[in-house]
Amino acid sequence: MSEILLLDSNYLKRITQLNGQVEEDQMQSAIIIAQDIHMQQWLGSDLLDAIKTKAQAGTLTGGYETLVNTYVRKALAWLVLVDLLPTMHVQLRNGGLVINAPEGTISISSDELHRLREDARNKAEFYLKQMCKWLSHNSGLVPEYLTNDQNRIQAKRPTYTQGFQISGGYFVSEIYSTK
Repeated sequence: MSEILLLDSNYLKRITQLNGQVEEDQMQSAIIIAQDIHMQQWLGSDLLDAIKTKAQAGTLTGGYETLVNTYVRKALAWLVLVDLLPTMHVQLRNGGLVINAPEGTISISSDELHRLREDARNKAEFYLKQMCKWLSHNSGLVPEYLTNDQNRIQAKRPTYTQGFQISGGYFVSEIYSTK
């Protein structure tokens, strides 16, 4: 069975700063990893499997379609970039690990790579936070969000608290964490 990808390279290039110079295999590998490692933690195994099955069958409708098109794909695109950036910078070749710098280009520093990854991670977290809010209000539309058993990955669930006061001023109006 082939991998079911929730986004393709064209969508990834349109949403992020990737361009046509990135190899298709690299992007597909990063999409698979981001779905399996990152997105599964937020959706849970049951919901991710249901989404993949419906996407493959062409029956992604209702709450599933809203979830995927409005939240999952955007978050996933930025999670892919977080994982893809290091492999674009440093690659494993026959001669070992090399910094990928084609002729006439200057490779970025490790600090700049870290900054770019943090920027992509922040964007992914924004969409993940929006997705979790949607799921908390619409879990009835995607019941698999709440159905994982102990042997499968359960979805992270956000918890919110109100602001707290530090030294006479409000420091945080909302704290976001996961269980």
